[in-house]
Amino acid sequence: MTERIWAGQVPPVQAPDRDPPDLNNLDQLTYDQAVAYIEDFPDLSEHIYRWGRGQENFWKDTPRLLTQNAAIEWHEEINPTAITFTPQNIADNNNGINFPIDYLVRRDKIHALHALHQAGLWTPTEYNAYGFSHLRLAYDNRAELVFNYIAYHARHDLDFARSHPAVPSLHGKSFLSGDLVNHLDWLLEIGEYKLFTVWWKYLDTPPTTLNSEGNEVCLNKNSLISLFQTAPLGMASYLRENNNIHLETVDTSNFRGSVWHFALKNPNSNFIEYLAKYANRNTIDILASHMESPLETARTLDRFNHFKQLLSAGANPDSMVLLDLLDLPRPSGKWFKAALGYFRNINPNPGGQVSGGTLIHQVITSLHHKITDVQSNPHLSTAQKAGKRRRLKTRAADLIRLVRGGSLQGRPDLTTRDEQGKTAMALAREHGYHELYAALEPSPLPNIAIPQVARRNSLMPQLQQLQPGALIPARGHRYPTRSSRLRGV
Repeated sequence: MTERIWAGQVPPVQAPDRDPPDLNNLDQLTYDQAVAYIEDFPDLSEHIYRWGRGQENFWKDTPRLLTQNAAIEWHEEINPTAITFTPQNIADNNNGINFPIDYLVRRDKIHALHALHQAGLWTPTEYNAYGFSHLRLAYDNRAELVFNYIAYHARHDLDFARSHPAVPSLHGKSFLSGDLVNHLDWLLEIGEYKLFTVWWKYLDTPPTTLNSEGNEVCLNKNSLISLFQTAPLGMASYLRENNNIHLETVDTSNFRGSVWHFALKNPNSNFIEYLAKYANRNTIDILASHMESPLETARTLDRFNHFKQLLSAGANPDSMVLLDLLDLPRPSGKWFKAALGYFRNINPNPGGQVSGGTLIHQVITSLHHKITDVQSNPHLSTAQKAGKRRRLKTRAADLIRLVRGGSLQGRPDLTTRDEQGKTAMALAREHGYHELYAALEPSPLPNIAIPQVARRNSLMPQLQQLQPGALIPARGHRYPTRSSRLRGV
Protein backbone atom coordinates (compact mmCIF):
# COMPACT_ATOMS: atom_id res chain seq x y z
CA MET A 1 0.00 0.00 0.00
CA THR A 2 2.95 2.32 0.42
CA GLU A 3 3.39 2.31 -3.36
CA ARG A 4 0.01 4.03 -3.70
CA ILE A 5 1.07 6.65 -1.16
CA TRP A 6 4.22 7.46 -3.14
CA ALA A 7 2.05 7.73 -6.24
CA GLY A 8 0.15 10.53 -4.51
CA GLN A 9 -2.84 8.40 -3.50
CA VAL A 10 -4.13 6.80 -0.32
CA PRO A 11 -5.05 3.14 0.10
CA PRO A 12 -8.74 2.22 -0.26
CA VAL A 13 -10.74 2.81 2.90
CA GLN A 14 -12.62 -0.08 4.44
CA ALA A 15 -16.32 0.41 5.11
CA PRO A 16 -17.01 0.72 8.87
CA ASP A 17 -19.02 -2.01 10.55
CA ARG A 18 -21.29 0.43 12.40
CA ASP A 19 -23.55 3.38 11.70
CA PRO A 20 -22.16 6.92 11.48
CA PRO A 21 -22.76 9.36 14.34
CA ASP A 22 -25.71 11.73 14.45
CA LEU A 23 -24.03 14.99 13.49
CA ASN A 24 -26.84 16.93 15.18
CA ASN A 25 -26.16 15.30 18.54
CA LEU A 26 -22.36 15.27 18.80
CA ASP A 27 -22.63 16.86 22.25
CA GLN A 28 -23.66 13.44 23.54
CA LEU A 29 -20.24 11.98 22.66
CA THR A 30 -17.27 11.53 24.97
CA TYR A 31 -13.76 12.44 23.80
CA ASP A 32 -12.90 8.80 23.09
CA GLN A 33 -16.13 8.29 21.14
CA ALA A 34 -15.51 11.41 19.05
CA VAL A 35 -11.99 10.34 18.10
CA ALA A 36 -13.20 6.81 17.32
CA TYR A 37 -15.77 8.25 14.88
CA ILE A 38 -13.00 10.29 13.22
CA GLU A 39 -11.08 7.04 12.77
CA ASP A 40 -13.97 5.06 11.34
CA PHE A 41 -15.59 7.73 9.17
CA PRO A 42 -12.88 9.72 7.37
CA ASP A 43 -15.52 11.54 5.30
CA LEU A 44 -16.88 12.97 8.56
CA SER A 45 -13.45 13.70 10.07
CA GLU A 46 -13.43 17.38 9.18
CA HIS A 47 -16.88 18.01 10.62
CA ILE A 48 -16.20 16.15 13.89
CA TYR A 49 -12.73 17.68 14.30
CA ARG A 50 -13.99 21.23 13.82
CA TRP A 51 -16.76 20.52 16.33
CA GLY A 52 -14.18 19.18 18.83
CA ARG A 53 -12.07 22.33 18.56
CA GLY A 54 -15.00 24.30 19.90
CA GLN A 55 -15.51 22.09 22.93
CA GLU A 56 -13.85 23.22 26.15
CA ASN A 57 -13.06 19.72 27.36
CA PHE A 58 -12.22 18.08 24.03
CA TRP A 59 -9.38 19.63 22.03
CA LYS A 60 -10.10 23.33 22.08
CA ASP A 61 -6.73 24.06 23.72
CA THR A 62 -4.71 21.66 21.61
CA PRO A 63 -1.80 23.66 20.13
CA ARG A 64 -1.01 23.45 16.45
CA LEU A 65 2.78 23.55 16.15
CA LEU A 66 3.83 24.00 12.53
CA THR A 67 7.58 24.09 13.22
CA GLN A 68 10.03 23.03 15.90
CA ASN A 69 10.44 26.69 16.92
CA ALA A 70 6.69 26.90 17.45
CA ALA A 71 6.95 23.95 19.84
CA ILE A 72 9.70 25.70 21.79
CA GLU A 73 7.79 28.98 21.94
CA TRP A 74 4.63 27.25 23.18
CA HIS A 75 6.49 25.76 26.15
CA GLU A 76 8.32 29.02 26.82
CA GLU A 77 5.00 30.85 27.05
CA ILE A 78 3.91 28.44 29.77
CA ASN A 79 7.28 28.43 31.58
CA PRO A 80 8.97 31.71 30.57
CA THR A 81 11.80 31.32 33.10
CA ALA A 82 12.83 27.83 32.06
CA ILE A 83 16.26 27.47 30.45
CA THR A 84 15.83 23.83 29.55
CA PHE A 85 12.86 21.54 29.85
CA THR A 86 12.87 18.21 31.64
CA PRO A 87 10.48 15.43 30.67
CA GLN A 88 8.47 16.33 33.76
CA ASN A 89 8.25 19.99 32.67
CA ILE A 90 6.94 18.91 29.29
CA ALA A 91 4.43 16.51 30.83
CA ASP A 92 3.18 19.22 33.21
CA ASN A 93 2.74 21.68 30.36
CA ASN A 94 0.68 19.13 28.44
CA ASN A 95 -1.43 18.12 31.42
CA GLY A 96 -5.15 18.27 30.78
CA ILE A 97 -4.82 18.76 27.02
CA ASN A 98 -6.07 16.21 24.51
CA PHE A 99 -4.10 15.48 21.36
CA PRO A 100 -6.34 13.73 18.81
CA ILE A 101 -3.80 14.17 16.00
CA ASP A 102 -1.13 12.37 18.03
CA TYR A 103 -3.62 9.59 18.67
CA LEU A 104 -4.41 9.23 14.96
CA VAL A 105 -0.72 9.20 14.05
CA ARG A 106 0.11 6.52 16.62
CA ARG A 107 -2.84 4.42 15.42
CA ASP A 108 -1.75 4.72 11.75
CA LYS A 109 -5.12 6.23 10.75
CA ILE A 110 -4.04 7.52 7.38
CA HIS A 111 -7.53 8.12 5.97
CA ALA A 112 -8.63 10.36 8.83
CA LEU A 113 -5.34 12.28 8.71
CA HIS A 114 -5.57 12.62 4.95
CA ALA A 115 -9.06 14.11 5.31
CA LEU A 116 -7.81 16.58 7.94
CA HIS A 117 -4.83 17.42 5.74
CA GLN A 118 -7.10 18.10 2.78
CA ALA A 119 -9.25 20.34 4.97
CA GLY A 120 -6.23 22.35 6.15
CA LEU A 121 -6.64 21.18 9.74
CA TRP A 122 -3.31 19.35 9.85
CA THR A 123 0.03 19.54 8.05
CA PRO A 124 2.25 16.43 7.81
CA THR A 125 5.35 18.39 8.83
CA GLU A 126 3.91 19.54 12.17
CA TYR A 127 5.30 18.81 15.64
CA ASN A 128 3.51 17.65 18.74
CA ALA A 129 3.66 19.35 22.13
CA TYR A 130 6.15 16.77 23.38
CA GLY A 131 8.80 18.03 20.99
CA PHE A 132 8.67 15.32 18.33
CA SER A 133 7.82 15.65 14.67
CA HIS A 134 4.84 13.61 13.59
CA LEU A 135 7.19 11.74 11.25
CA ARG A 136 9.23 10.63 14.26
CA LEU A 137 6.04 9.84 16.20
CA ALA A 138 4.79 7.62 13.36
CA TYR A 139 8.09 5.75 13.18
CA ASP A 140 8.28 5.21 16.93
CA ASN A 141 4.80 3.67 16.87
CA ARG A 142 5.34 1.60 13.70
CA ALA A 143 2.63 3.51 11.89
CA GLU A 144 3.93 2.55 8.45
CA LEU A 145 1.21 4.14 6.33
CA VAL A 146 1.28 7.48 8.14
CA PHE A 147 5.09 7.44 8.17
CA ASN A 148 5.16 7.10 4.38
CA TYR A 149 2.35 9.63 3.96
CA ILE A 150 4.28 12.26 5.92
CA ALA A 151 7.55 11.41 4.17
CA TYR A 152 5.90 11.75 0.77
CA HIS A 153 4.35 15.13 1.51
CA ALA A 154 7.57 16.42 3.10
CA ARG A 155 9.83 15.40 0.23
CA HIS A 156 10.27 18.95 -1.12
CA ASP A 157 10.43 20.71 2.26
CA LEU A 158 14.07 21.66 2.86
CA ASP A 159 13.29 23.44 6.13
CA PHE A 160 11.64 20.31 7.51
CA ALA A 161 14.55 18.15 6.32
CA ARG A 162 16.96 20.42 8.18
CA SER A 163 14.83 20.50 11.33
CA HIS A 164 15.14 17.95 14.10
CA PRO A 165 12.89 14.94 14.70
CA ALA A 166 13.35 15.57 18.43
CA VAL A 167 13.62 19.26 19.35
CA PRO A 168 16.97 19.58 21.20
CA SER A 169 16.02 22.34 23.65
CA LEU A 170 12.92 20.45 24.78
CA HIS A 171 14.89 17.43 25.90
CA GLY A 172 17.30 18.98 28.38
CA LYS A 173 20.49 18.23 26.43
CA SER A 174 23.37 20.38 25.28
CA PHE A 175 24.08 19.76 21.62
CA LEU A 176 27.22 20.54 19.66
CA SER A 177 26.55 21.56 16.08
CA GLY A 178 28.32 18.48 14.74
CA ASP A 179 26.14 16.17 16.81
CA LEU A 180 22.76 17.64 15.93
CA VAL A 181 20.45 15.18 14.24
CA ASN A 182 18.25 16.64 11.52
CA HIS A 183 15.61 14.59 9.74
CA LEU A 184 18.10 13.50 7.05
CA ASP A 185 20.59 12.39 9.71
CA TRP A 186 17.80 10.59 11.50
CA LEU A 187 16.72 8.65 8.40
CA LEU A 188 20.24 7.26 8.11
CA GLU A 189 20.35 6.60 11.85
CA ILE A 190 17.24 4.39 11.68
CA GLY A 191 18.46 2.58 8.56
CA GLU A 192 16.13 4.29 6.08
CA TYR A 193 18.85 4.76 3.45
CA LYS A 194 16.41 4.35 0.57
CA LEU A 195 14.12 7.08 1.91
CA PHE A 196 17.13 9.31 2.56
CA THR A 197 18.13 8.93 -1.09
CA VAL A 198 14.61 9.65 -2.31
CA TRP A 199 14.36 12.76 -0.13
CA TRP A 200 17.79 13.97 -1.16
CA LYS A 201 17.02 13.69 -4.86
CA TYR A 202 13.67 15.50 -4.43
CA LEU A 203 15.30 18.25 -2.39
CA ASP A 204 18.17 18.55 -4.86
CA THR A 205 15.87 19.32 -7.77
CA PRO A 206 16.67 22.51 -9.75
CA PRO A 207 16.52 25.37 -9.09
CA THR A 208 17.48 24.10 -5.63
CA THR A 209 20.97 22.61 -5.30
CA LEU A 210 21.75 21.20 -1.89
CA ASN A 211 24.81 22.70 -0.21
CA SER A 212 24.75 25.70 -2.51
CA GLU A 213 24.47 29.12 -0.87
CA GLY A 214 21.33 29.26 1.24
CA ASN A 215 20.61 25.56 0.75
CA GLU A 216 23.22 24.08 3.05
CA VAL A 217 22.52 20.71 4.64
CA CYS A 218 24.94 19.83 7.43
CA LEU A 219 25.06 16.08 7.80
CA ASN A 220 26.73 15.01 11.03
CA LYS A 221 29.73 12.70 11.35
CA ASN A 222 27.63 9.60 11.96
CA SER A 223 25.62 10.27 8.81
CA LEU A 224 28.75 10.51 6.70
CA ILE A 225 29.94 7.21 8.17
CA SER A 226 26.54 5.68 7.47
CA LEU A 227 26.66 6.86 3.85
CA PHE A 228 30.16 5.43 3.54
CA GLN A 229 28.77 2.09 4.68
CA THR A 230 25.65 2.09 2.51
CA ALA A 231 26.01 4.27 -0.60
CA PRO A 232 26.67 2.59 -3.95
CA LEU A 233 29.03 4.09 -6.50
CA GLY A 234 26.33 6.18 -8.18
CA MET A 235 25.08 7.92 -5.04
CA ALA A 236 28.58 8.49 -3.67
CA SER A 237 29.63 10.10 -6.95
CA TYR A 238 26.42 12.15 -7.08
CA LEU A 239 26.97 13.56 -3.59
CA ARG A 240 30.54 14.50 -4.42
CA GLU A 241 29.93 16.01 -7.82
CA ASN A 242 26.71 17.87 -6.99
CA ASN A 243 26.68 18.53 -3.25
CA ASN A 244 30.33 18.81 -2.19
CA ILE A 245 30.16 15.75 0.09
CA HIS A 246 33.45 13.84 -0.06
CA LEU A 247 32.92 10.42 1.47
CA GLU A 248 36.54 9.42 0.92
CA THR A 249 37.52 11.89 3.66
CA VAL A 250 35.21 10.41 6.30
CA ASP A 251 36.80 10.16 9.74
CA THR A 252 37.45 6.49 10.51
CA SER A 253 39.76 7.13 13.47
CA ASN A 254 37.41 5.28 15.81
CA PHE A 255 37.61 2.13 13.68
CA ARG A 256 40.42 -0.32 13.02
CA GLY A 257 41.99 -0.04 9.61
CA SER A 258 41.92 2.41 6.73
CA VAL A 259 39.09 3.63 4.54
CA TRP A 260 39.75 0.55 2.38
CA HIS A 261 39.02 -1.74 5.32
CA PHE A 262 35.99 0.35 6.18
CA ALA A 263 34.64 0.02 2.63
CA LEU A 264 34.18 -3.70 3.25
CA LYS A 265 31.26 -2.81 5.53
CA ASN A 266 29.43 -1.40 2.51
CA PRO A 267 27.34 -4.14 0.83
CA ASN A 268 27.81 -2.35 -2.51
CA SER A 269 31.19 -3.56 -3.71
CA ASN A 270 31.27 -0.90 -6.44
CA PHE A 271 31.78 1.74 -3.74
CA ILE A 272 35.44 0.67 -3.95
CA GLU A 273 35.45 2.11 -7.48
CA TYR A 274 34.61 5.46 -5.90
CA LEU A 275 37.54 5.14 -3.50
CA ALA A 276 39.82 4.08 -6.33
CA LYS A 277 38.99 7.33 -8.10
CA TYR A 278 39.19 9.75 -5.18
CA ALA A 279 41.05 8.15 -2.24
CA ASN A 280 44.79 7.65 -1.89
CA ARG A 281 45.57 4.36 -3.63
CA ASN A 282 48.97 4.21 -1.98
CA THR A 283 47.24 3.24 1.28
CA ILE A 284 45.30 0.31 -0.17
CA ASP A 285 47.67 -2.33 1.29
CA ILE A 286 48.38 -0.64 4.63
CA LEU A 287 47.23 -2.49 7.74
CA ALA A 288 46.49 0.73 9.69
CA SER A 289 46.23 -1.05 13.07
CA HIS A 290 44.29 -3.91 11.47
CA MET A 291 45.46 -7.52 11.65
CA GLU A 292 45.11 -8.03 7.89
CA SER A 293 45.36 -6.02 4.70
CA PRO A 294 42.05 -4.95 3.12
CA LEU A 295 42.48 -7.70 0.51
CA GLU A 296 43.01 -10.37 3.16
CA THR A 297 40.12 -9.01 5.19
CA ALA A 298 37.80 -9.24 2.19
CA ARG A 299 38.62 -12.94 1.88
CA THR A 300 38.22 -13.49 5.62
CA LEU A 301 34.76 -11.88 5.42
CA ASP A 302 33.92 -13.92 2.31
CA ARG A 303 33.26 -10.82 0.20
CA PHE A 304 34.43 -11.93 -3.20
CA ASN A 305 33.06 -8.98 -5.17
CA HIS A 306 34.84 -6.59 -2.81
CA PHE A 307 37.96 -8.73 -3.22
CA LYS A 308 37.87 -8.32 -7.00
CA GLN A 309 37.21 -4.59 -6.71
CA LEU A 310 40.23 -4.18 -4.43
CA LEU A 311 42.40 -6.05 -6.92
CA SER A 312 41.16 -3.83 -9.72
CA ALA A 313 41.87 -0.75 -7.58
CA GLY A 314 45.51 -1.77 -7.15
CA ALA A 315 45.72 -4.06 -4.10
CA ASN A 316 48.86 -6.21 -4.17
CA PRO A 317 48.03 -9.95 -4.04
CA ASP A 318 51.60 -11.30 -4.31
CA SER A 319 52.10 -12.33 -0.68
CA MET A 320 48.64 -13.94 -0.63
CA VAL A 321 49.34 -15.98 -3.78
CA LEU A 322 52.73 -17.14 -2.52
CA LEU A 323 51.25 -18.14 0.82
CA ASP A 324 48.41 -20.01 -0.90
CA LEU A 325 50.85 -21.92 -3.08
CA LEU A 326 52.44 -23.45 0.01
CA ASP A 327 49.24 -25.49 0.41
CA LEU A 328 49.00 -26.36 -3.30
CA PRO A 329 45.51 -24.83 -3.72
CA ARG A 330 42.85 -26.11 -6.07
CA PRO A 331 43.29 -24.41 -9.47
CA SER A 332 39.54 -23.91 -9.67
CA GLY A 333 39.45 -21.89 -6.43
CA LYS A 334 37.96 -18.48 -7.22
CA TRP A 335 40.04 -16.57 -4.66
CA PHE A 336 43.36 -17.94 -5.90
CA LYS A 337 42.48 -17.51 -9.56
CA ALA A 338 41.35 -13.91 -9.04
CA ALA A 339 44.49 -13.03 -7.07
CA LEU A 340 46.76 -14.76 -9.59
CA GLY A 341 45.29 -12.65 -12.37
CA TYR A 342 46.77 -9.55 -10.69
CA PHE A 343 50.06 -11.11 -9.50
CA ARG A 344 52.77 -8.51 -9.98
CA ASN A 345 56.07 -10.37 -9.86
CA ILE A 346 54.93 -12.95 -12.37
CA ASN A 347 58.12 -12.89 -14.48
CA PRO A 348 61.10 -12.01 -12.27
CA ASN A 349 64.44 -11.60 -14.12
CA PRO A 350 63.25 -13.30 -17.35
CA GLY A 351 65.70 -15.96 -18.49
CA GLY A 352 68.02 -15.18 -15.61
CA GLN A 353 68.48 -16.47 -12.10
CA VAL A 354 66.26 -15.48 -9.16
CA SER A 355 65.90 -16.71 -5.59
CA GLY A 356 63.00 -19.12 -5.39
CA GLY A 357 62.50 -19.07 -9.13
CA THR A 358 59.11 -18.28 -10.66
CA LEU A 359 55.69 -19.28 -9.40
CA ILE A 360 56.12 -22.48 -11.40
CA HIS A 361 59.15 -23.35 -9.28
CA GLN A 362 56.99 -22.62 -6.22
CA VAL A 363 54.35 -25.09 -7.39
CA ILE A 364 56.93 -27.85 -7.84
CA THR A 365 58.55 -27.12 -4.48
CA SER A 366 55.17 -27.17 -2.72
CA LEU A 367 54.32 -30.43 -4.46
CA HIS A 368 57.56 -31.97 -3.24
CA HIS A 369 56.85 -30.91 0.34
CA LYS A 370 53.33 -32.34 0.16
CA ILE A 371 54.55 -35.65 -1.26
CA THR A 372 57.27 -35.84 1.39
CA ASP A 373 54.60 -35.41 4.07
CA VAL A 374 52.50 -38.16 2.48
CA GLN A 375 55.43 -40.56 2.28
CA SER A 376 56.34 -39.99 5.93
CA ASN A 377 52.80 -40.46 7.21
CA PRO A 378 52.75 -43.78 9.12
CA HIS A 379 48.96 -43.91 9.18
CA LEU A 380 48.59 -44.30 5.40
CA SER A 381 48.76 -47.57 3.52
CA THR A 382 50.85 -47.98 0.39
CA ALA A 383 47.75 -47.75 -1.78
CA GLN A 384 46.57 -44.63 0.02
CA LYS A 385 49.94 -42.99 -0.42
CA ALA A 386 49.94 -43.80 -4.12
CA GLY A 387 46.48 -42.30 -4.53
CA LYS A 388 47.41 -39.13 -2.71
CA ARG A 389 50.62 -38.74 -4.73
CA ARG A 390 48.67 -39.14 -7.96
CA ARG A 391 46.08 -36.55 -6.97
CA LEU A 392 48.72 -34.10 -5.80
CA LYS A 393 50.64 -34.38 -9.06
CA THR A 394 47.47 -33.89 -11.08
CA ARG A 395 46.66 -30.76 -9.08
CA ALA A 396 50.21 -29.47 -9.49
CA ALA A 397 50.07 -29.98 -13.26
CA ASP A 398 46.81 -28.06 -13.42
CA LEU A 399 48.29 -25.30 -11.27
CA ILE A 400 51.28 -25.02 -13.59
CA ARG A 401 48.97 -24.63 -16.57
CA LEU A 402 47.05 -21.95 -14.69
CA VAL A 403 50.21 -20.09 -13.68
CA ARG A 404 51.56 -20.26 -17.22
CA GLY A 405 48.49 -18.34 -18.33
CA GLY A 406 50.03 -15.44 -16.44
CA SER A 407 48.57 -12.25 -15.01
CA LEU A 408 48.04 -8.70 -16.16
CA GLN A 409 51.80 -8.25 -15.78
CA GLY A 410 52.71 -11.00 -18.24
CA ARG A 411 53.70 -14.66 -18.05
CA PRO A 412 56.51 -16.54 -16.34
CA ASP A 413 59.55 -17.34 -18.48
CA LEU A 414 60.22 -21.10 -18.58
CA THR A 415 63.96 -20.47 -18.97
CA THR A 416 64.22 -18.55 -15.68
CA ARG A 417 66.33 -20.42 -13.12
CA ASP A 418 66.17 -20.63 -9.33
CA GLU A 419 69.08 -19.92 -6.96
CA GLN A 420 70.49 -23.38 -7.75
CA GLY A 421 70.47 -22.66 -11.47
CA LYS A 422 67.58 -25.00 -12.28
CA THR A 423 64.70 -24.25 -14.60
CA ALA A 424 61.26 -25.45 -13.57
CA MET A 425 61.59 -28.42 -15.94
CA ALA A 426 64.98 -29.32 -14.47
CA LEU A 427 63.51 -29.14 -10.97
CA ALA A 428 60.65 -31.45 -11.96
CA ARG A 429 63.11 -33.94 -13.50
CA GLU A 430 65.28 -33.83 -10.39
CA HIS A 431 62.32 -35.03 -8.33
CA GLY A 432 61.16 -37.45 -11.01
CA TYR A 433 57.78 -35.78 -11.51
CA HIS A 434 57.28 -36.87 -15.11
CA GLU A 435 53.55 -36.18 -14.73
CA LEU A 436 54.43 -32.47 -14.89
CA TYR A 437 56.47 -32.59 -18.08
CA ALA A 438 53.55 -32.02 -20.41
CA ALA A 439 52.48 -28.92 -18.49
CA LEU A 440 56.06 -27.60 -18.65
CA GLU A 441 56.54 -28.06 -22.41
CA PRO A 442 57.80 -24.80 -23.93
CA SER A 443 55.68 -25.20 -27.09
CA PRO A 444 52.19 -26.29 -26.06
CA LEU A 445 49.41 -27.15 -28.44
CA PRO A 446 47.18 -24.20 -29.39
CA ASN A 447 44.21 -23.73 -27.12
CA ILE A 448 41.47 -24.60 -29.63
CA ALA A 449 38.27 -26.57 -29.51
CA ILE A 450 38.59 -29.42 -32.01
CA PRO A 451 35.20 -30.63 -33.26
CA GLN A 452 34.26 -34.28 -33.20
CA VAL A 453 34.50 -35.54 -36.80
CA ALA A 454 34.40 -38.94 -38.38
CA ARG A 455 37.47 -38.55 -40.55
CA ARG A 456 40.84 -37.02 -39.67
CA ASN A 457 41.32 -35.46 -43.10
CA SER A 458 38.36 -33.11 -42.60
CA LEU A 459 40.40 -31.21 -39.94
CA MET A 460 43.19 -30.21 -42.28
CA PRO A 461 41.68 -26.89 -43.52
CA GLN A 462 41.22 -25.75 -39.89
CA LEU A 463 44.67 -26.88 -38.78
CA GLN A 464 46.31 -25.02 -41.65
CA GLN A 465 44.67 -21.77 -40.49
CA LEU A 466 45.95 -21.99 -36.90
CA GLN A 467 48.05 -19.04 -35.70
CA PRO A 468 51.26 -19.66 -33.70
CA GLY A 469 51.66 -18.60 -30.08
CA ALA A 470 48.27 -19.74 -28.81
CA LEU A 471 47.63 -20.49 -25.13
CA ILE A 472 48.37 -23.84 -23.55
CA PRO A 473 45.21 -25.90 -22.94
CA ALA A 474 43.80 -25.40 -19.47
CA ARG A 475 43.46 -29.14 -18.99
CA GLY A 476 43.77 -32.32 -21.02
CA HIS A 477 46.53 -34.38 -22.64
CA ARG A 478 49.54 -32.81 -24.33
CA TYR A 479 49.39 -35.48 -27.00
CA PRO A 480 46.48 -37.56 -28.39
CA THR A 481 45.78 -40.69 -26.38
CA ARG A 482 45.32 -44.12 -27.87
CA SER A 483 41.58 -43.96 -27.19
CA SER A 484 41.25 -40.64 -28.99
CA ARG A 485 43.14 -41.99 -31.99
CA LEU A 486 40.78 -44.95 -32.15
CA ARG A 487 37.82 -42.53 -32.16
CA GLY A 488 39.32 -40.78 -35.14
CA VAL A 489 39.89 -37.50 -33.30
